[in-house]
Amino acid sequence: MFSWSSITYLGDSALTVPCAAALIGWLAIVGKWGAAVRWALVFGAGMALVVVTKLAFLGWDIGVHSINFTGISGHSASSMALLPVLVFLLSAGWPRPIRKTLVGATLIGVVLIGMSRLVLRVHSEAEVMAGLTLGACMSLYFIGRSGLGERVIPGRPIMLLTLVVLTSLPGGQPAPTQSWLEHLALTLSGHEQVHTRHVAL
Repeated sequence: MFSWSSITYLGDSALTVPCAAALIGWLAIVGKWGAAVRWALVFGAGMALVVVTKLAFLGWDIGVHSINFTGISGHSASSMALLPVLVFLLSAGWPRPIRKTLVGATLIGVVLIGMSRLVLRVHSEAEVMAGLTLGACMSLYFIGRSGLGERVIPGRPIMLLTLVVLTSLPGGQPAPTQSWLEHLALTLSGHEQVHTRHVAL
């Protein structure tokens, strides 16, 4: 059944990080070491930037208050980075109309994930847009520099099965990333309380 909570979970780190790790493993196992390392660096760097922006606000009130920006949306960034890359690799060699349809459906899905963060009042428009932009840069950079081109990578059925298993595991719970970040921000800043938004969502 459709719900914004179920849509938003598709961008949660409890799901995107294992899927991103599975992609690294798949590329490494089939001998695409350069692409595996590049993806690990791209995804890791993007998520590190998300963390840094959030810690900067939570610990030191560094943000853009005029647009209610307190940190890049990790859900938006990770889903926009990961899902187009997966579709690109898994659909290699398929007819172009099918690939275009899949890409279009994927982008719609990612936009819905971003919208869910707004509906659930977790992020502002600026934070979601920043996440989508960052994720798009990550996916486009990897696709353009992966060296894989249109080549069909062996083991696609196994990778697809892995993704199905990861997304259908019962009892999937969102990762407590916000509480982790708050604890880390307090530890690093030495403050007793984290900073909160100046303007309510």
